[in-house]
Formats: sequence, structure tokens, C-alpha cells
Amino acid sequence: MLSQQTLSEPTDMEIVTAEIEIVMVEDLLLPPGRYGRPSKIVVILRGLPGSGKSHLARSIKVRFQLLLLFRLNFKI
Repeated sequence: MLSQQTLSEPTDMEIVTAEIEIVMVEDLLLPPGRYGRPSKIVVILRGLPGSGKSHLARSIKVRFQLLLLFRLNFKI
């Protein structure tokens, strides 16, 4: 059974809003944006099954002629 305090507005919790920055892949991998980045870059794609992560990764690899593409499956 839930207590009355659980049903009321939480007092010790804080809502944190996150800022989202959208960056185009071209800005990461091509000049002039590439010059301000480290020599090695890791791109992590995550999402629901079937949402297009593998398709996007292959598209990036082909478009930018990348040599390495790793695929790891983590289950929580």
C-alpha cells in the first residue's frame, strides 16, 4: 500500500533538464570542423531494435570511407 507521502509531490527530487546539441556528421569528420577535433573519434549509436542504427553506421562508413566499424551488443 502506498503512503500518503508517496502520492504527494516529491520534495527531495529535482527535475534536471538536459540540453541537446545536434551535430551533423560532416561537421565531425570533414574540414573545417574536423581540424578542431581529436585525431581519433568514437561515434556511439544507440536506440531501439530496428530503429536504423546499423544502417546509419554503414552509411557513415561508406560516405566517409572509414576503415573500422565495430558492433557491440550490450544487454542490460
